[in-house]
Amino acid sequence: MQNPVILDRKLNEEVYPNANDSVFFNFRYNSLFYEYVWFQSKRWEFSSALHLGGGDVDLSYRDTLENIRVTLFNGKTNIFLGSGSVEYKLTRWLALGTGAGYRFVFSRDENLIKGLNAPIYVYRLKLLMGELLKMWFKKDYVNEDWD
Repeated sequence: MQNPVILDRKLNEEVYPNANDSVFFNFRYNSLFYEYVWFQSKRWEFSSALHLGGGDVDLSYRDTLENIRVTLFNGKTNIFLGSGSVEYKLTRWLALGTGAGYRFVFSRDENLIKGLNAPIYVYRLKLLMGELLKMWFKKDYVNEDWD
């Protein structure tokens, strides 16, 4: 089995003479998620999150001569992801947030680790459904922090 190819390079034409220019890459995983809120006020929230998970990686190309998909790498991997974020409540039912973190991939294949270990960026638009539902269905609802 060939080693995975790092996606920012073309396939070597001597090794893969019938390959087209496209490398197909799929990275699917599921994770358990835990988020801890460090600080919370009327408008601000600071939190950090951890993900532990596992999934599948598939890397292949299309052979132009036989018109078939040829697998370069197909395997399982585990991940760990840590991140921190900040959120600002625009109204009592709408919040915007951002954050950053890093994804660590655990595999026996060094090329896979180099290709998938990477920073992650978090962007949030949050509808606070509990607050919206209370506002709509409880006519006498008053939120002390906002009213």
